Amino acid sequence: SSGYYGDRLSWRVGRWAASVMVAVEPRVLFSVSFQLSFAAMTGIALFYEPLSSKIQAELGVSQERESLFPVLSRFIVDSMAVTIVATLATLPLAGFYFEQVSLVGLPATVLAMLALPVALVSNALTASIGLFSDTFAQPFGWVAGSSAAYILKVASVASRFPWAVWETGGVSYYWVAACYGAAAMFVLL
Repeated sequence: SSGYYGDRLSWRVGRWAASVMVAVEPRVLFSVSFQLSFAAMTGIALFYEPLSSKIQAELGVSQERESLFPVLSRFIVDSMAVTIVATLATLPLAGFYFEQVSLVGLPATVLAMLALPVALVSNALTASIGLFSDTFAQPFGWVAGSSAAYILKVASVASRFPWAVWETGGVSYYWVAACYGAAAMFVLL
């Protein structure tokens, strides 16, 4: 349809994987983790690409592939777009199951994700090099520790705001169904 957004292949693969999981174990449909994962994957498959393109166009991010700055800019925007759509896609379920929604989760995640690649790479290097030499692994360990400390600090500071969490109370099935129904109508129209 004309309103359809997203990567059609990702959407098909995601539906196929979910179908296989349900065929093998039908009770998985009632698993909170399955529902959250499926909602996040669906949000990413349908809305990541158009949101990323819109943000890049608004910010005037170059599509040049040779220079570091445009590539890095696109990486940051793409990461933000994935975070935004996955968070928004899981919001109704989070409100329903946990009876609260974080109001600082999205900005905190965007800030923390700036250090995530450094944390992952430096931890991997520390572990790999550490198998052979503690001395050579140590500088990577310092970077790993610093980046992990930054991520924890972002989470700690964000959680201190008195308005960090919105208590949703007893959200009904109907509210969740209405939210996902509205999203489906947006995609289909």
